[in-house]
Amino acid sequence: MAKEVKRSYRDDLVQQIKDAGQELIDTAEQMVRKDVRGISGFYIHIDFPQGDRVGIPEITYSTETICTNTYHRLLNEELNNGND
Repeated sequence: MAKEVKRSYRDDLVQQIKDAGQELIDTAEQMVRKDVRGISGFYIHIDFPQGDRVGIPEITYSTETICTNTYHRLLNEELNNGND
């Protein structure tokens, strides 16, 4: 009996992973918006609740961007210092 429970759990987890992978494929364009410039990091976390929390996986993602004003100021300073 224990083997059947493990196999069912494994099969469910494998299917959840496949579902999450397809979700990433389906939403990749929305996750990385075209209007975001200066991306310096992009992070994806997928949570597969276990134990008492068994349920639907959750996908969270975040995008880090550089401060473009600082980037342009430093670039201008570098260009101006090169002209001296």
